[in-house]
Amino acid sequence: MMASAGRPVSLAELNVGTDDNLQAARDTLPRQADSFVHAGVTSALSEALAPGLSLRLLTQLDGRMYRQTDGLNELVAALDGQLRLRPGNRFRTPTLGASMGIGFHRFQSQLRDANSARMRLFWEQPLTTRLAARGSLFK
Repeated sequence: MMASAGRPVSLAELNVGTDDNLQAARDTLPRQADSFVHAGVTSALSEALAPGLSLRLLTQLDGRMYRQTDGLNELVAALDGQLRLRPGNRFRTPTLGASMGIGFHRFQSQLRDANSARMRLFWEQPLTTRLAARGSLFK
């Protein structure tokens, strides 16, 4: 997601999908298929710190609703901070970065509720004006 300096940029998405392994804890249990709707909004705010160095703040709100299965409907709120380095201004110059974030996962079944903290090192390489290759290491 691109972010303009000083102005938030938002992205919304809506997905419909299927999950064919919802309740199969072992291979001997019958697999139950279900379909879901996923909707999410992510907003980014970027601030240049120096030439080629920027700080980005990302906020995310996601939800997933299953058609048949009870307890798996989910709501996620997350906040991430990224430090991004792009050491040149040529189109093919990669971006290197590090990020830290927190997430709050709330399910219809409270037994599954969770909070998360994450750290990530990443690399992004533009391939075309609309396509990029990405790599990440998570902790």
